[in-house]
Amino acid sequence: MVLGQNPYAGILSCADSRIAPKHGSDTGRGNVFVWRVAGNFAGTGSLASFEYAMTVLSTPLILVRGHNNCGAVTSTGKAVKVGQTFPGHIPSLISAIRPAVNAALHGSGDLLENAIRQNDLLNVKKGSLRVVGGIYDLSTGTVTLIV
Repeated sequence: MVLGQNPYAGILSCADSRIAPKHGSDTGRGNVFVWRVAGNFAGTGSLASFEYAMTVLSTPLILVRGHNNCGAVTSTGKAVKVGQTFPGHIPSLISAIRPAVNAALHGSGDLLENAIRQNDLLNVKKGSLRVVGGIYDLSTGTVTLIV
């Protein structure tokens, strides 16, 4: 482990304290390359990190993993629906997640669940690298793949 790493997957995961990167997968130290950000969206830092994982570490799979009851998506829903504002740098999270909430606004079913799913789908990139989306269930500990 000290001399290198060979992750079989990268995980773009929410920074929610209820879910650790190894939750929902059977992994050990050095097996996954992880980037965490509230709302699990792909920004400049995460894209650069996963490009590193892909090109330097030869990581063949990226999982964009959201979870149910996501606070960042809930807050974005409040910003979109009722114009709630948030302090500091939180608006940058809202801005990144807003397209998913906007896309989910006119669908049927639960807005939060639909927005979480849409956020994953919007952050899955196509190409030679295999990228999949998944939703982690906080109550059962399971991940449901969506792409």
